[in-house]
This record gives sequence, C-alpha cells and structure tokens, in this order.
Amino acid sequence: MSSPHSRSTKPKTLPKRARGPPSPNLSRYTPQLPTITEMAEAPENSQQPPASAPSPMLPKLDHHIRLEDQAAALRELMHGRIFHAPLTHPNLILDIDCGTGIITRELGRMFPFSTVYGIDETRAPFAYADSTPSNVTFIQGSFDEVYRTDERLRDGTFDFVFCRLLIFRMARWERFICDVTCLLNTDGWFEVQDTGFSVYKEHAELGHVEVSRGWKFMDVAINGAKQLGLDPECGDHAERTMMFTAGLVDVEPCEYIMPLHEGYADRGHPEARRIGRHMMRWQWMVYRQVLPLLLRTGCRSWERRQINEYMEEARRCCEEGGEEMKDLYRILYVTVGRKPIRRVY
Repeated sequence: MSSPHSRSTKPKTLPKRARGPPSPNLSRYTPQLPTITEMAEAPENSQQPPASAPSPMLPKLDHHIRLEDQAAALRELMHGRIFHAPLTHPNLILDIDCGTGIITRELGRMFPFSTVYGIDETRAPFAYADSTPSNVTFIQGSFDEVYRTDERLRDGTFDFVFCRLLIFRMARWERFICDVTCLLNTDGWFEVQDTGFSVYKEHAELGHVEVSRGWKFMDVAINGAKQLGLDPECGDHAERTMMFTAGLVDVEPCEYIMPLHEGYADRGHPEARRIGRHMMRWQWMVYRQVLPLLLRTGCRSWERRQINEYMEEARRCCEEGGEEMKDLYRILYVTVGRKPIRRVY
C-alpha cells in the first residue's frame, strides 16, 4: 500500500490554488552562508554586518545565532517542551518558516519514522546539512508559493503542522490558518506559537495590564502592520480563528511570559531568565529591521525626521529602560487544535 503522501496518486500537473496575495516581504535576505565551524568560532558580541551587506537587515551570521538562541530560550521557558500537541505516531509533519531548521531537525529526531518538511524563504536551514536527519527535507520559499506549487504539500495529508513567531511575516492571518487546516489530515494537529505587539506589566488584582498603549512608535507601528495585512495580536487571536474560522476542535490555548529583561526571573521565574537575556540582546536589532517599513506605512507623515523620532523612542525603550524593564513582558500564546472528522449527512 502506498504511503499517504505517495506521488503515485498525484496528478502530474497541479492546478494553482486560489489564495490571497503573498505575505509582505519584511525580512527576506540572501545570506552567503557561513560554515558550522565559522559559526562556532564567531564572537558572542558580533553584531555589526559586513560592509557589503544590504540594509536594512540583520547581519547574516547574527541572524543564525539569534534564531538558535531564541529556540533554546523558548524551550527553557516552556520547561523543556518544543510543542504541546498530543502527538503519537505522526506520518507527515510540516514546520512553517523554520528559520535555521533547529525545530525541524529536532522533530525529525523525535519521530524518526515520520517524514518532516521545513519551509523557509532563506537557505539558512541548508547550512546545517551535517546535522539534519535523513527523514527531514527543507524546501526554500514562502509558505504561499510552496503551498501553491509544491506537490509535496497535499491537502488532507499532514498529521502535524507547526509554526512559531510569524507575527512580522504572515499577512492575512485567518486565510493562513484556513490554508493550514486544509493541509491537515483527519485528526491532524496544528500548533501556533506566537505573540503580539503589546507590552504588559503584571498587576496583583487586574492581571496583565497593557503599558504600551500610548507609546507613539508602537501605535504607529500597529497601524502600519494592519495596513500591510498583518495581525499585531495574532498570538492572542489564534484560538478564536482556529475555532470559529477554521473549524478546528479540541482547541487548547496556554500562555507563557516573555520578559523584556532577565531580571524578571528573580521573581520566582527562573525558566524566563534566558528568554529575558535574549530579548535584552536582540530586541532592538529586530526593531531596526522591521520598524522602518511599519512606521512608514502607518505614519501619516513621510518626513524622515518623524520616522527618526519614532525609531529613537523605540531605541530608548529597548536600551535605556533601566529597572522599569524588569517588570515588562510580552505574552507567548501557544494554541493547538485538531481537525475533526468530516461528517457526511
């Protein structure tokens, strides 16, 4: 019997699927990939891009270091967990926007009899070919284009689809979740791990209190994100979208605190120390990459002076927050849902 994803049952020519416009290209880059040895020997504080690097973008080597550190920090935050879906023996797994492929490779090791695909617009995952399990395959391209054209992504075949932190990259969030739902097999699981623009401070009686409301640069960036088709609170909205738009069942959300400062860990949250340290080091670099486009789109005035003022406000929030930063955090929303059996009446 052929496998669920056998090509023998697939037509030679695939019709193009009618989908919305592709995601806005906020962070595409074409790196000249370093070797694993070069990455291991890179100084920890290496943050300056080479003179020939396009601008704006994250330095090529630092982009890899940041994603690897982020994955390790989030795993520590989630008490050693990578995913939350109740998987048993998945046959076909998809990791969307997989970055360096660190999660994709780990899924391949955890489920050695599964076929695991990782999609990313860059060639970053291919830098780690030596450590990639044989059951893992990387596909270069955006989810939009790969979903439309690649015969390996067939509707109704995937047992698990995973994505993390697409907040700056995925437009038309509801359409995206519906497309992923189409890919799922019956009883297949979809897991979203994402956040929002909002920054909070914990209150003993009120719980999460948003403190970023009124930050000028944040208000403009949120407006720009909405105009680009992004969802500034996609993590918080994932539960509602899965249930009421995509029709998934057994939807289970949970939350993790992502502090903006490692000092938050001293308040009885040691698992948050590494992600706090990660945010302290990398948040401003990410802002420098994504904020200019969001601000230009959301600002009524296109004056460079106005944009520079917003950028300076963002820099001060990241680098000069002092003791106040120890109280602030974003929320990482983890939401899983299952595709139900389709009843025919």
